[in-house]
Amino acid sequence: MIRDDSSFGQDGFSGFEEAMKKHGIGPHAVAIIPRGATQADDAVTKLSAAQPQAVLIVAQPNNAAAFVKKMRATRPDVLLYALSNLSSDSFIKDLGAMGYGVVVSQVTPAPTRYDAPVSRELQQIIKTNSQVPLSYST
Repeated sequence: MIRDDSSFGQDGFSGFEEAMKKHGIGPHAVAIIPRGATQADDAVTKLSAAQPQAVLIVAQPNNAAAFVKKMRATRPDVLLYALSNLSSDSFIKDLGAMGYGVVVSQVTPAPTRYDAPVSRELQQIIKTNSQVPLSYST
């Protein structure tokens, strides 16, 4: 697991650790990246040494993008899983082709769905403000 050193990263780690304990397991390796960091060499080195098959990312978009780029360059075979805060357009654009295959969880309905009341409401709000893009992070 990679997390940033924010309260968000700590909360994500706590939830992850608690869920793993319920199954009698623990994290294989955990790396912490300073909040706002744009280099992830130390984190990638630490996690790569553990030979992970997958890494859960609990970090802010700029931290996560730095990590994904470096991890893809170092270990392109590792599966990368992220929380929904990384579904932002800026994160996706920052990664470009290196974002292909990063799995991002989503706990809200797609903003483009018309059958979900919350999505319809968001679409109506967006119509009144053309400066705001319709996306998960809106």
